Amino acid sequence: MNRFLVAFMVCIFAIPLFVLGQEMPSEEEMNAKQAIVLSDTNVYNAVIAAKLKDRMIIDFTLQNDFDKPQGDIHYEVQLHEHISDTESGKIDNRLRSDDVISLNPGQSIEKSVEYIYPLDLNGQYDVWIVAYSSVDGKLGFAKSGTVLLNGVDSGVNIDDDSCFVTIEGIDDKFSPLQGIDIDGQKEKILLTCNIKNSGDTRDVVTQFITTKKTQYSEKIDTDKNNYLFVLEQDKEEKVVFFIPLPLDKAPGAYDVNIMLYNNMKNKLDDTRVHYVIQGESASIHDIHIDKSTYKNGDQMIVDVSWSGPADGYMGSRTEQASTDLSKLELVNMKMHITAVDSNGQKCINDITKILDVEANVSVTPEIIRDCDVPYVSVQIRDENNNVLSEHSIPFNAEMQAETQNVGAGNHNIKEGVDVS
Repeated sequence: MNRFLVAFMVCIFAIPLFVLGQEMPSEEEMNAKQAIVLSDTNVYNAVIAAKLKDRMIIDFTLQNDFDKPQGDIHYEVQLHEHISDTESGKIDNRLRSDDVISLNPGQSIEKSVEYIYPLDLNGQYDVWIVAYSSVDGKLGFAKSGTVLLNGVDSGVNIDDDSCFVTIEGIDDKFSPLQGIDIDGQKEKILLTCNIKNSGDTRDVVTQFITTKKTQYSEKIDTDKNNYLFVLEQDKEEKVVFFIPLPLDKAPGAYDVNIMLYNNMKNKLDDTRVHYVIQGESASIHDIHIDKSTYKNGDQMIVDVSWSGPADGYMGSRTEQASTDLSKLELVNMKMHITAVDSNGQKCINDITKILDVEANVSVTPEIIRDCDVPYVSVQIRDENNNVLSEHSIPFNAEMQAETQNVGAGNHNIKEGVDVS
């Protein structure tokens, strides 16, 4: 099993991206630029510091380029098919760190990642460091270099260009990442792809990993997680997958990674689908505060960006065919904001604000006690007080120092999570 070892020194970063119904950028947007600055938190100086027989070491810097603290910063290593010096293809492997980082304005942190090569990849691969937020998939990324791997190819390949999405009983075809919106109570999504088997007849296990809104969010439970099918020897076959839906069928945007494995649990290939369940929904994108520590009597500035129903994008199947919040019907939606300190004591009196057509909310509550590590929570609720979206971010006061460097031998080593 692949392992992801993270050794850190001390510096920083992050970067955001956005596509369609709360979707993140395509792999094709990962080109050969060494750093792509798209947000307030960015990845810089990404480089493969050492290439060893079975692993490589990647160094990079995360930096907060915003004038406010940034919390909820995560990162992962991605291996993309190498197409040319200016173009990277689909993701073939990704390993996610379990670090969660907070950075003060202008602060940076240096990271060093020890990445063990997958045994099932053969050929040239571009190595990317991707930073993201768990709430919105906003990210920054940088290419650190290219490696030649000599693993054993799985022999099974999904032709992504052949894939399309349909709704059961309807002939129209849609792009897998279009974010097609459906009635979660009545409709089912089908994904059709051509899959080539360049080896013997084999059993294939399909696993579905579903996340809310983007592929970087937490996994959620669905009405099914896997099933089996057979690929015949040396054939290309058309395979149809029924995409599982969330158990609660809650309105909103969802991302599904369809993973193929053999009966030895070795990964063969994967592809993705992005869709929306119609209905009243909302999404929190960003939470910012003006400082990472407060004294009693200070004023805290809390800025929250959000959006309304995910099925309201231009060209959706619903009648709300617009991404403009002013054209959406927000029926008594309200935002609830709280902040506590490291001991769970309230830093402010709770705030409830009725939402209108504005996509950004800014409030300025008074601090009611010294607040060392603010933990800010935001909920959007409907008229019946049901929670439509929620997110919490700790702004870690331990990260207040200027850029630090920890020398070799002092690295804090962690094992990450293989999400390929």
